[in-house]
Amino acid sequence: MKNTTLRPIHLSLLILSSCIILFSSCSSELSFDDYINNPVEFEKKEYANDKMEFTISLPNNWKIDDTYDSLGIFSYESFKPMKKHADPNFRMQVTKYLGSNNELDAELENLNKSENLPAGFEKIASEKTSFMFKESQYSHVQSSEGNQVKMTLISFIMEAPEDSTFFMVLCAVPNDIDQLENMSVLLSCAKDFKF
Repeated sequence: MKNTTLRPIHLSLLILSSCIILFSSCSSELSFDDYINNPVEFEKKEYANDKMEFTISLPNNWKIDDTYDSLGIFSYESFKPMKKHADPNFRMQVTKYLGSNNELDAELENLNKSENLPAGFEKIASEKTSFMFKESQYSHVQSSEGNQVKMTLISFIMEAPEDSTFFMVLCAVPNDIDQLENMSVLLSCAKDFKF
């Protein structure tokens, strides 16, 4: 295990990703369908985490950025490009956590009751999807007008095999000229997620 302390960027992404599950809709230039229907060619590799018991694809030029494990209650592993000076908002993260319910719908309802979307972000869409290997809820969020951080996040939450345990896969990209391509690449990798 590389590091067991939550860094501010990871804590912020975690809080944001757990908050974006069920909130009101807004419009956006790029939709979830735009990203998944955009053909991208890139080399990817399979990565396996034996402790959290998942596999996922990563772009060949990506590496582990950080890991955290609180003995099965909450664990995550984040990934980023290998290049120096990469935008810190360009990343993927897989989180496994102990929820308060056994079923996805009940967990989503509980999250909706207890959390609000952080200031400076707006929800584009959130709904059930069969995009992943298992039914999940996806949420598409982006920074709103006037927010200093310009980024788009798409996360998926699904039931894990263990009782009351859930996986969340987060894809985050900066809102720049490469946004469409970068998110399409990350979603292609996220689609390969399995446990």
